[in-house]
Amino acid sequence: MDRERLERFVEAQDAGGTYERALAELRAGRKTSHWMWFVFPQIAGLGQSEMSRRYAIGSLEEARAYLEHPVLGPRLVECARALLGHEGLSAEEIMGGIDAVKLRSSMTLFAQLDDGEVFEQVLEHFFSDEPDAATLDALRFELHQISPLAGRKFDAVRWEPVEVPSRVPLQGEHVLLRPVDAGADAEAFFAATHPPAAEESLWQYMFDGPYRDAEEMRRAMEWAETIDDPLFFTILRLADERPLGRAAYMRIEPEHGTLEIGGILLAPELQRTTAATEAIYLMIHHAFDDLGYRRVEWKCDALNEASRRAAARFGFTYEGTFRRHMVIKGRNRDTAWFAITDADWPRLRVAFETWLAPENFDAQGQQKRSLERRRD
Repeated sequence: MDRERLERFVEAQDAGGTYERALAELRAGRKTSHWMWFVFPQIAGLGQSEMSRRYAIGSLEEARAYLEHPVLGPRLVECARALLGHEGLSAEEIMGGIDAVKLRSSMTLFAQLDDGEVFEQVLEHFFSDEPDAATLDALRFELHQISPLAGRKFDAVRWEPVEVPSRVPLQGEHVLLRPVDAGADAEAFFAATHPPAAEESLWQYMFDGPYRDAEEMRRAMEWAETIDDPLFFTILRLADERPLGRAAYMRIEPEHGTLEIGGILLAPELQRTTAATEAIYLMIHHAFDDLGYRRVEWKCDALNEASRRAAARFGFTYEGTFRRHMVIKGRNRDTAWFAITDADWPRLRVAFETWLAPENFDAQGQQKRSLERRRD
């Protein structure tokens, strides 16, 4: 490993006394300034900002070179030991929510090295000796020196099938998701999702619709009331309790802990709102944190740019495209696949929750930091 490549970290830490300030904050038990990426670096691929990419560690070899560097190695150990001096504080109290996740990731990376004992101690002290799963996933082939076609002993898990989602309401600060009620929902939802309130193109990538009238939609909703997969929810904006969207859990496989969030249709007045983002958060949160699923999927027509952008914004990872996958409304559909795993979720959950927090919005309701930036 060329040591000159690591000088980017030295330059960042030395600029304006940043390292001394970071160490003082750690010793004081509260991080108040911005230095996380280049003081506690993480494995590449976990962040999306320019800063996270610039200061990512590309491999275990680079991590080893970092720890052996005459300046960076001793500084990293010194920072870890400063954290261990706090008995009564949690990592979240010292670092803040999202940076506590980054700390866990960084300590997991360096704990894989032969001389990583102090980093193991940080994991034990602050994280109940549980490493960051996303970091281990990123390192899996290096750690075990296997090819994608080799045996997967590393993948052994303790697993028991989980419960299927049930018809329980999911409520946040801005939105309520409740089981479909055809009698109560059809007329208002039809009006919100058809002309003149919405263009018929809103239904372009849906399996169903558009509908001729509210009565036809009501009959479709009555069918949805009777089935468990897909399990449809109506999305009501709490401000006026109007049904302005729908979404479903589908392709539910409790024996494997996987499901998909799909069938999503939002009326124009619900699109690009805090309520819409909260609705997706509530569904993902319920699947992982309440039901114990391992994987939540998002699939869409590969031509559906709006859905692809939404998946990326919410933190779903693109996994590939199934070509000539379906025929929908007389058209070929190539299906783009995205997913969030239980290894990804702790980091994404913090980002969702800090984005949704009232302090992230100004008096006019405009976000101060985007959801994507909250992940970094």
